[in-house]
Amino acid sequence: MSACHSVGERDLTAEVGRPPTLHAKIDSADAAHRQVARGAGAGRIP
Repeated sequence: MSACHSVGERDLTAEVGRPPTLHAKIDSADAAHRQVARGAGAGRIP
């Protein structure tokens, strides 16, 4: 047992007990930057 564990705490494992949530697409950093820049600024909140 590691010194950082509290009493009754279990060690972490790679198993999460459920399948991961899937997603369709992750935008590139450039695309995300353009999208934020288009919608950012004073007076742009609908």
